[in-house]
Amino acid sequence: MVLLQGAGAILIAVGLGQETDAQALGWLYVYGVVRVLISGSMTDRQPEGMSSLTRTGRIHMLLPEPAFASIAVAASHLDWTGKPDVLGPLGWLVTATAIATGAALVVPSIRRVAFGLIERLHYAGAIVWLIVVAGSLLWRRTGDHLPTGGAKPSLSRCGASPGARAGRRGTRRDPCCA
Repeated sequence: MVLLQGAGAILIAVGLGQETDAQALGWLYVYGVVRVLISGSMTDRQPEGMSSLTRTGRIHMLLPEPAFASIAVAASHLDWTGKPDVLGPLGWLVTATAIATGAALVVPSIRRVAFGLIERLHYAGAIVWLIVVAGSLLWRRTGDHLPTGGAKPSLSRCGASPGARAGRRGTRRDPCCA
């Protein structure tokens, strides 16, 4: 899953670069590369502290920090024309859960009680954010767009209104729906 998430993030960054006017895609590339690197280092089972970690265990403990930070910055700051509105709140959810995960690592009482839950919420938020971005790229490729700025979603693949598809008087009939 980690490897696929990293590869997916890199491919989404490539797609955003080719299909949109998005800037600062480096954060998404960093996230993808770090997730791919994490897949090559397994965590140690029940370490007794940083000094008892193996080399790969240390790598696994250090790499999530840049991954969580980079996806938080990407999710909350990437912007492009036609960006779906839902990505705004999702981006801030990813950022908030990344900060909460960091806090849970530092505060032992939170770590014991809620670290696993907070970390999983972060992963879920990041994955949903990536899926929505990928979906918006697919819609862009097919000519449809997810709702943005209060716009109503298209009811057909060609974008014609229901009245136009039915051929009602006074409505513009789109040739692709004929």
